[in-house]
Amino acid sequence: MKTSDFNFDLPEELIAQVPIKDRTSSKLMVLDKETGEIVLSTLSVEDINGLSGAYLTFYLDDFPIFESIPVIPKSSSIIHNDLVLAIDGAKLYLLDGYPSLDVLGSNKSEAERLRKENFNKRNTSWNKFIDYLQEVGKIME
Repeated sequence: MKTSDFNFDLPEELIAQVPIKDRTSSKLMVLDKETGEIVLSTLSVEDINGLSGAYLTFYLDDFPIFESIPVIPKSSSIIHNDLVLAIDGAKLYLLDGYPSLDVLGSNKSEAERLRKENFNKRNTSWNKFIDYLQEVGKIME
């Protein structure tokens, strides 16, 4: 799939300039990886818990910065040593691994090594993401 697959004419007045007040009524574009079908889902952000087990790609200016990120419930018992989107009720957390290293006991050293390795692979993407958040005033140092 290419980003050019999503090129189409959209009148400027239909492009949101600011987020809606009630974010729970936002819609999601969903890709069925098996069929390749893309739909604008009636699934609201409020129902994102239903995406647990899915994989998401984050784009910034048409460039995929984080690809194939698993969506997991924050109460997952599976150890992830790479980027995950963890769901905790209505809150979403982009984490470099799950669960925290503190709870891994004897697996802590290996998990820490893998997370650092994976973080270094994504370093350029993280920097772009953080730079963008600073530019739009979402992060302040």
